[in-house]
Amino acid sequence: MTAVPSIVMGDTVSKMLKISVTSIFVLLILLLIGSHTHANEEFPAPPRSAVGSVTSSTTTFGMELSIRKFESFSSIEEIMEFYQDLWGDGAYAESNLSPWKMISSRQDDQLLNMQVQYGGSRDTWGYLSISDLPGKLDSGKYQFRKGDGFPKMAGSEVINDQLNQDLGKTGRTILLYNDFSPSSNAAFYKNHYKNKGWETVMNEATATRDDGYALHFRHGSDTVTVTVNEFNGKTSVVANKITRGLLSR
Repeated sequence: MTAVPSIVMGDTVSKMLKISVTSIFVLLILLLIGSHTHANEEFPAPPRSAVGSVTSSTTTFGMELSIRKFESFSSIEEIMEFYQDLWGDGAYAESNLSPWKMISSRQDDQLLNMQVQYGGSRDTWGYLSISDLPGKLDSGKYQFRKGDGFPKMAGSEVINDQLNQDLGKTGRTILLYNDFSPSSNAAFYKNHYKNKGWETVMNEATATRDDGYALHFRHGSDTVTVTVNEFNGKTSVVANKITRGLLSR
């Protein structure tokens, strides 16, 4: 991603923009699907757009994040100009992460981010996100969980640690990478949960040459799903843990 001009937003907001954009892309990688959300009058969709929802509220990178998806008949240039006029000179930052074009602005204690590319059922499509990161940074209460309490092989790098809460259950999704083989990672998680008394519901290879595995564990009404794959010379692990409360049983 290109650097955010400090003369526009300043170093603090530059960091917020980078974290926010990164978290959005991780969410897209994990294909997060949530409940519907209403339009936000303070963060309008681009002209000639249809708007849906990716998630109304989720916790990722230690911040609350809501995301809406839009498809528009407006061009990227028209959409960027719309938000430039909406926020005014000096109140926004622009960035490129091909094929995405992005523009963000701090509004009170929130960071608003729009990212758009060509394609979809109309001319362009993209995402509108709102996070509470600026307020948390100002208050000194920003904390970024990096896989705390989750089992992982030595040297693993946690890319995202995301918490979602719904009626009666809590979901936690973790994405990490390491240099161990997919088969070593699969064996690690199988042994870990077996030793903890969890039932192994599924343990299957999903690719040739031991390059991918899908595992599913259960303990009472709680479940953990782990997907392991080879990716650009490293091993990626996506884990989803669902903890159910009394209301969901």
